[in-house]
Amino acid sequence: MANDKPSLKAHIGKQSEKHLRIAKPITYWSVQKDSFLSSFLKFSSKVFWQSMIFDFLALFSLLLVLISGMFFINMISAPAIPEIMEIYALSQAGNTEQVEQALVDYAPVFSRILWLSLLVVFIGSLLGLFFISVFYGKAWALALNKRISSSFVIKYFLFNLLWFLAWFLLLVFVLLVLKAAAASLALLLAMLIFIYADPVMRCLFDEKRSVKHNFSSLFRVAVRFRWFIFFIITAFLLGILLMMVLSLFQSFNFAFAALSIAFTLIFLGWMRNYSISLANGIHKAR
Repeated sequence: MANDKPSLKAHIGKQSEKHLRIAKPITYWSVQKDSFLSSFLKFSSKVFWQSMIFDFLALFSLLLVLISGMFFINMISAPAIPEIMEIYALSQAGNTEQVEQALVDYAPVFSRILWLSLLVVFIGSLLGLFFISVFYGKAWALALNKRISSSFVIKYFLFNLLWFLAWFLLLVFVLLVLKAAAASLALLLAMLIFIYADPVMRCLFDEKRSVKHNFSSLFRVAVRFRWFIFFIITAFLLGILLMMVLSLFQSFNFAFAALSIAFTLIFLGWMRNYSISLANGIHKAR
């Protein structure tokens, strides 16, 4: 029996070496295939549906913020309606001088409405980012098997703020600086990048790391654009398919609204499944 032990160890060692030799290498195409399949197979997991609940809470909160913001802006603008109607009537009558004089007279009113409306938009944007950080962050935390805490929400909120501010400044730059043709191409390219960069950002986010480190990690993965080509194509095809199905219910208001919400949640969950699997595959393939 004692003599059998070395031979048994040698056999195990040979089997291990054989297993290592026949293990499939992680390639570009294997990552693409596994990520595609995983994005749909995970629909059956409990975590997918739990995450969807928080996706719904995020969407509902954003819709509530939007409706409330529109209500307050309308309430702020209501006192200026008579002045606006007067200026409109003067312009229709062709009284250019009176229109210019009315604009000067009512400028303080319009200025106050503008600044109050901007304040509502600013507060609404911060509230929207807060709900994204809490509910959408929780959905991603569940999918990534992470625990959400107060420090997570705070850093996630800051990260979301910088993330969307960067995209907003880019949008302003494109619209104000570039010509129409160049601006259209730049916006298309920005949209394609955002489609994959946003879920990848949420996949790689680590509250234990600094904001700078998180952006650095995102950049190192996001620049590998070729890895995300099939993800973008599949996202477009799936989005078109869902919209085609949705168009069949346009005559049924309740069904159309319910399916719009359901398809949005399914699409968000699918993108999360795909991006998590793809980001993990890219990391292993380095």
